[in-house]
Amino acid sequence: MAVKKLLFILCIATSIAICAKEVKVVSLSPGVTDAICAIGGVEYLCGRSSACNAPEAAKVPVAGKMGLPAMEKIIQLRPTHIISDTKHPGGNWKMLETLGIKVVILPGKRVNDYAENLRKLGKILKLEAAAEVAVKKFENEISALKSKAPAKAVKVLIVLGVPGVISCGRTSFIHEAVTLAGGENICGTMEKGYFTVSAEYILKAEPEVIICAGLAAEVVKKHFFRREYRNLPAVKHGRFIEVDADNFCRIGSRLPGAIAALNKILSAIR
Repeated sequence: MAVKKLLFILCIATSIAICAKEVKVVSLSPGVTDAICAIGGVEYLCGRSSACNAPEAAKVPVAGKMGLPAMEKIIQLRPTHIISDTKHPGGNWKMLETLGIKVVILPGKRVNDYAENLRKLGKILKLEAAAEVAVKKFENEISALKSKAPAKAVKVLIVLGVPGVISCGRTSFIHEAVTLAGGENICGTMEKGYFTVSAEYILKAEPEVIICAGLAAEVVKKHFFRREYRNLPAVKHGRFIEVDADNFCRIGSRLPGAIAALNKILSAIR
């Protein structure tokens, strides 16, 4: 980085420290943006990631990709905080902290992380009461889903990517979401987050349903209509369920509704 540009950045940093009178947040995660909107804090958002699509934040400027800050834009926006539940290794995080911006990385591996994140954001934005209301609503919705858990679950394969079938294990919130919906994740015994599953493992597990998470069902079908998979129960019966990644693959206020919708589909199959 050129000396003049570095001096310019440092001058901006000084102005941030002096001029910031209230919290200004750049959210680099759709889940974080969703949570901020859920507690009525959209007015504190000065920037968002390109992946954030909450309707309330549609007019908020883009300041990076998911978990990856755009330095020049962030310097221009002068936030007090950058908040995300994903931290891209390519981000210049130390520089941001040098500029006096507080970097907050929230957890995002468990469904219950959302309730805790609401509380943390409530403290940052001084919206504790609204955060507690949102927490209670979310926890009640999750409790209702748990009370409807079926006695017999449907064996499912969660597909997040092909070719080379990418799925998830028990340390992923998507595994929890599918379980709440009445599915038995065939990779649920694995103490992993996201990984590639071998064809041999899939054939042995014999999933009854294939859940296409963030992928078009037609794309996944094309992969599984190959000869070696044709005798799988899910393939023979054409049971490919496409779930909306914006609702199902993010820890946020939309997740309970997405779980309930999947539960209805699986209940019809059971």
